[in-house]
Amino acid sequence: MSGTDTAAPPDASMESARRDRRRSQGRRQKIAQRVASASVEMASGITEGAAAAHQLVTAMGQISRGGQMAASAAQQSLAAVNQMANLFVQARAKAGISQRKAESLQAMLAESGIQIAASIAGIEQNAEQQAAAANRVRELENHAANIGKVVETVAYLADQTNMLSLNAAIEATRADATGAGFAVIADEVRLLAETAERNAQRVGELVAEIRVEVTSVTDTITAAAKAALGRAQNAAIITTHLEEIRRAFTAIAGNSQSISIASQEAEHAAREVQRTVEHVAAAAEEQSAATEQSMRSLSEQSQALSQAETAAQELATLADTLRDSHIGSSRNAEEVATISEELSATVQELSGAAAQIMTAIAQISRGTQQQAAASQECSAALGQLERNAKQVESATLDATTRVLQMSGLLSESEAAIRDLVTGVEAALAEGHKSAVKLVSLERLGRQVEKMVNAINTLSIQTTMLAISGAVEAARAGEAGRGFATVAADIRTLSREGDAHIEAIRDTVRDMQDQMLMARRDLEVLVTNGSAGVQRNQSILPVLATIVADIKALHADNEEVNRGMGIILRAATECARGMENTASAAEEASLATSEAAAAGRQQAQGVEDLAAAAEEIASLADELLRSEE
Repeated sequence: MSGTDTAAPPDASMESARRDRRRSQGRRQKIAQRVASASVEMASGITEGAAAAHQLVTAMGQISRGGQMAASAAQQSLAAVNQMANLFVQARAKAGISQRKAESLQAMLAESGIQIAASIAGIEQNAEQQAAAANRVRELENHAANIGKVVETVAYLADQTNMLSLNAAIEATRADATGAGFAVIADEVRLLAETAERNAQRVGELVAEIRVEVTSVTDTITAAAKAALGRAQNAAIITTHLEEIRRAFTAIAGNSQSISIASQEAEHAAREVQRTVEHVAAAAEEQSAATEQSMRSLSEQSQALSQAETAAQELATLADTLRDSHIGSSRNAEEVATISEELSATVQELSGAAAQIMTAIAQISRGTQQQAAASQECSAALGQLERNAKQVESATLDATTRVLQMSGLLSESEAAIRDLVTGVEAALAEGHKSAVKLVSLERLGRQVEKMVNAINTLSIQTTMLAISGAVEAARAGEAGRGFATVAADIRTLSREGDAHIEAIRDTVRDMQDQMLMARRDLEVLVTNGSAGVQRNQSILPVLATIVADIKALHADNEEVNRGMGIILRAATECARGMENTASAAEEASLATSEAAAAGRQQAQGVEDLAAAAEEIASLADELLRSEE
């Protein structure tokens, strides 16, 4: 056969070419159909991704608002807790001062109570001694009465002696010339008798004056003693009040200790609240940072999704072009390949953003859980802090009540001490006056003694005259017999008068001794009583110090009580803030769950996009091969 016989006919070659073109066009149509299908799937994935991104944005907005609310509440709570902690520190410091002050005042009150009790006992003893002095002075009245009776006898004897002097004068007249001596003696006896009688009358007057003064002194001393005793008995209430005040200070010291313990516990609770609030704040900050990161990733996703959506639209257009074109074009294949590469890059961006979002969501979830746990711990610590504040408030209110009671008791005690001092001073003044009167009585006693001595001298002189008269009568013999009888009677009266005068003298001396003893007793009582008054007056500054300290305690209690009121209100606000934080944490937890679901949905969409992108890349390669 020749070469012509072996060559293919022209029609057969053309038919083969047509068949190849039909096969290529078929492949392109299939590829275009698959590209179109992939672009539809990609558009659907992009739509789902956009919807998930929208859900994420909404959830992140809720989480962000909750985080801001928690952060704001945490900041406010932290400031309030710091204030509460400072107030509890101040309360504990004031409680320590109050406890030390109360213990110091207890010692002062105990010492003052002992001093008052000793003073009252001293006043009662002085009153008894005053009563004894009054009894001693009262005995002077009996002595004075006895002296008065004896003086009456002496006056009577002087009167009888005067009568005898008249008889002696008569006898002297009868004796004529021999009675001249008798007359002189009789006249001198008469003069002595008259003088003795006048002296006796003066003694009687002095004794009467003494009796009046004795009665006055006795009544004064007795009244002063009764008044002092009454004041002392009334003052016994002072020791009762001081003991009640001392017991109140014991209770206040106990309250102060309770306040210190409760404040210390509250400080620990406040530190716990601070710690948990700081955890809430830290969790809120972490949550906020994670939310911001998520929002940035979502922004990147939005841009990537927009790019993917553009690529999908271009791909759909190319797919239409490929379906409608009967002739292959390497340019279209290259465009598909380019779009495929862009889609791959976009999917990588979406995948990275999705991973960042899921990491942020996990971080937000942890922060939300930490917030919830910290809020519970904070609420428990706030409850402890509130209980401690109520304990302190109760203790300060009890202390305030006791302080007010003590103020009343101290006022009564101060008034009672002043009344006691006034009463004792009045009694001492009366005692001093009585001592002065006793000095006057001693002076009257000396006058009586002087007058009695004068009467005694007159009696001696009368006796001497009587003896002289007896001598003259003996010389006169029978003529002096009557005068001798009168002289003997005068001597008898004189001796009797001497005995009475000696009795008066002894009584007067006894009176003077008793007056001296009574006066010295009164002077000692006045001296001791004055010292007691000074001791009692020295208690008044102590009470003034206690009153000032009580006022300071009251002011401190009021300040602590106001602080507890602030703490309780702040604790309520903190508790409300923690409730809001817990509520925000719960809402954030729900939003986080929604975000996590949206994130998983978005991740699945990204995987679908990745699969579509891979298929498009494969189709682009196939399309390029088909154009070769």
